[in-house]
Amino acid sequence: MSKLINKFKVLLVMIRPLSAFINSLVVMFAIFFIGTENDINTTILGGMAWLFISFANEIIKEYYETLKLKLNFPGNVLSKEIISPFEAMAYYTYFTLSAILLSTFIGTFPMFLAVFVTLFNKYSSKSCRKNPYRFPFSRGIIAAIMILYSGIEAGNANSLMFPAALFCIFTYIINYLDYSRYYEKITDKDAKSFLSALIPGFLLISLYPYLQGVYKFDYLTIIMLTANLCLIFTLLKIFKGYRKSNVSALVVTLRLNLLTIIIAVYAGLK
Repeated sequence: MSKLINKFKVLLVMIRPLSAFINSLVVMFAIFFIGTENDINTTILGGMAWLFISFANEIIKEYYETLKLKLNFPGNVLSKEIISPFEAMAYYTYFTLSAILLSTFIGTFPMFLAVFVTLFNKYSSKSCRKNPYRFPFSRGIIAAIMILYSGIEAGNANSLMFPAALFCIFTYIINYLDYSRYYEKITDKDAKSFLSALIPGFLLISLYPYLQGVYKFDYLTIIMLTANLCLIFTLLKIFKGYRKSNVSALVVTLRLNLLTIIIAVYAGLK
């Protein structure tokens, strides 16, 4: 019994439930509130599908990190050998097939998107993981697809094209902050220079739809007081004295703000 409990604990760490649940909430919020149909069944199916996609993505990422690329990052649990590689791939297969099946109930195109995301994440985990710039960008692409997936399910994909771009850049920033600290080749100075260019870029782009009259003032208020405020704080911290090793709390805070971006879009549209 204790062995099963230990396996469950390790699996829980491996699937990164906080990040997965945030992704699921973003998808459900986008489908139900920004969509044209407001269908509760589609909302639940979409949220569950993306929850399983997120679980599968984290498992395959750690599988390649630990067992194939021999990258011993903090927080990786496969190296403890409580869960075998075979069991890890079995969980990955289960979550992947469950996500595809749930997406099939919604429509053909969402099913193809679910297949594409899982294949793309497997490729990026295998081919881009040693690169601290390419891998965060691949996660950004997946975040953008997540928003487009929501829009297609909700029957209102056009209104989520710009939010998809915002999610791509914001997720890139989060993952660069999170993963660059584990790469010895990336110095504090390198990370500071890169983020000092990337963050102001996001801040300027986030203002564009309001300045163009696409979103109302409510959008500007919410995004400035949440996601943008966190990024401004990050920027100030960078100029004050950035240290790669001291960003854990900041990464969690930024992940929580993924939900506020989609709420800002909703408020700006209504």
